[in-house]
Amino acid sequence: MTNPVSWWLKFDRAQDHLRVAEGMVAAATVERAIRIEKSQSEGGTWEYTVHHDATIDPAFPAVVGDFLFNLRSALDHIAAFNRLEPTWKTPFPLFHEPIGGPAISGEPKRFRRYRDTWEQVRANTPPAVFKVMNDAQPFNARAGLVPADTALAVLNELQNRDKHASLAVVISGIKDIACWVEVPNGRRPIPDPHLPPGMFPNGANIFSHHQSLDIRCRGRIALSIAAGPTAGNRPLPDSFGDMAGDVEALLTAIDSVM
Repeated sequence: MTNPVSWWLKFDRAQDHLRVAEGMVAAATVERAIRIEKSQSEGGTWEYTVHHDATIDPAFPAVVGDFLFNLRSALDHIAAFNRLEPTWKTPFPLFHEPIGGPAISGEPKRFRRYRDTWEQVRANTPPAVFKVMNDAQPFNARAGLVPADTALAVLNELQNRDKHASLAVVISGIKDIACWVEVPNGRRPIPDPHLPPGMFPNGANIFSHHQSLDIRCRGRIALSIAAGPTAGNRPLPDSFGDMAGDVEALLTAIDSVM
């Protein structure tokens, strides 16, 4: 049953958009979209190269934008609800860089603005709630994680752009690929163990053999997303699920101390 509290309503909407987005990706992950080209080298060896013709639904960036928007709104709603008095800035702050300590000589000027915002949040939020907000900051990421790459940091980076016009999504390769040889009584794995692991781009050489074989492959498309057409792409996080999980845990933690 839908939770009547506004931040949980926003979270439920985000989950709905995530399910739609995942369905769009699944629809693009089809065996017929992957094709194998083979050519014979001068030495007589046959080289097999994988290509893909997969396309993603053009509405995908808008659906992802709605997912990001509603997740971010869920955080903003619970932050605004917990303000002790109205402030000029109510969103839930998310900072990649550590701004809780004293100023450091030569640090970027934006840190002063970040600190002013952070101190206003601290002064206008119940201490127990502020502690949860502080602990969840990307700059407090556990050892081994790059703060800017945490799920909440990626959420903040992408949602701060227009959710429909600016998000750019591209198919950047194929991952989790499996190849086999078609034989009269079924299939058998390719007789060469040197299949590149992980993700590789369109047009990657995947296999060499001294015989001409009928090779088939399947896999999943890999997507990259950017905050705009001129921004650098970052791999589309399997972390979309991580984002939803982190936001849900954060909302639950704040709910428990309200």
